[in-house]
Amino acid sequence: MSAVNIRDLKANLSSHLNKVKSGQEVVILDRNRPIAKIVPFDPIDEPEAEELELVAAGLLRLPTQTLPDDFWDEVESRGISAEILIQAIKSDRDEK
Repeated sequence: MSAVNIRDLKANLSSHLNKVKSGQEVVILDRNRPIAKIVPFDPIDEPEAEELELVAAGLLRLPTQTLPDDFWDEVESRGISAEILIQAIKSDRDEK
């Protein structure tokens, strides 16, 4: 984590945003007092409004983590192709 005064942030915004893109957090200081923090965006933390409505209605649970990289490999190793599984899910969603 790095800390930066507002003046330096304004003068070197691209540099500080590159730090955030690489996963670092940047604390913003006003007269050497922390006032804000810029953190990397995590799409799993930002549900859409439509998703929030479904959650409120009890029709959806938001994910708590991403799927492992080998998820589809594991499905296929059980004799089910990913394409067939995806088609089944899409078909089921269209019916409801």
